[in-house]
Amino acid sequence: MNNLELFVGVDFDVKFGFCEADGTPIDVRSMTAYMQIKHKGNVYVEPTITPTDVYLDVSQHLTTNHADGENGVILLNIPATDTKGLAPIRDGIYDLKLRTVAGNVYLVASGSLSVIGTVTDI
Repeated sequence: MNNLELFVGVDFDVKFGFCEADGTPIDVRSMTAYMQIKHKGNVYVEPTITPTDVYLDVSQHLTTNHADGENGVILLNIPATDTKGLAPIRDGIYDLKLRTVAGNVYLVASGSLSVIGTVTDI
């Protein structure tokens, strides 16, 4: 489980790893990555949103086909321009899944995610 903190108006960069049980990296360059953030339920900004509602789909910010993809590295990069308008949440949840060319789906990471407001506007 990976617990993450995303700050409003700031670049958000995370590397995830995908490997065999023995630690051998799995080449992810031909795989497609998907990741959504949802409300767990105890929301203080928008209490009308239920845990099944998608707070943010960040799949378009995931990259598998890059130089380190053969070593099982999945990159998540959300630029500050995209995090700027996010509403703070303190108990978001997320998971990251990979789909192979053959259609197999693997869970790579999951955990809690907090979106934290910031003071300075740039």
